[in-house]
Amino acid sequence: MQKEYMSISATVDDYLRKQPVLQESIAEDVANLSKLARKIIVETNLEEKDFDAALVALRRKKELFTKRKNYKKKIQQLLKKTTMEIKTNIAVIITEKTTFYEKLLAVQKHIKEQKGTTHIIEGKETITIITQEIYTDFIKKHYKHHIIKERTGLVEVIMTSPETLEEVPGVIQHLYSLLASKHINVVETVSCWKDTIIVVEKKDLQAVTELFDF
Repeated sequence: MQKEYMSISATVDDYLRKQPVLQESIAEDVANLSKLARKIIVETNLEEKDFDAALVALRRKKELFTKRKNYKKKIQQLLKKTTMEIKTNIAVIITEKTTFYEKLLAVQKHIKEQKGTTHIIEGKETITIITQEIYTDFIKKHYKHHIIKERTGLVEVIMTSPETLEEVPGVIQHLYSLLASKHINVVETVSCWKDTIIVVEKKDLQAVTELFDF
């Protein structure tokens, strides 16, 4: 019986994991758990006899989601103390990781000497360079045929939060949820202690500033 319940509970968990809107409804106590249990039974091919177990699983998840709701208040308080800076005319260039690091150091040195900004993200197979568009020709000159992808006309949103950022879970997830609600695609993200840097398309700038007006 315990094994059977665990299987039903896992099914409920998986169903809710894919639907964050339902999670919020449950946390806000506006979801009818009985109706939701029957809906899950139908959509996941459980059986009618599994109703009680599914309902118990939902009630337990409600306790968890309610605790997360309390974190949301902390997130909102943190974001109210967060400052935002916007940089336009940003480019993102993705290169092969097999290229020499000397070239990367030369690019960084040149941009710093010009008082520009750059962020380097090293992945498993590629290196991503985020910088101002005016440096793209210089980067192309050094990397030539090793560039995989280039995007220009982007905007960099730099959010600087209090030091308590690292103590409050779910901040980045909350920001991503806000962007997803407006169908805004995040091109790149960089996190450095108190700074959260999000790169988006220029057409989304106004929507982003409105969403992040905490």
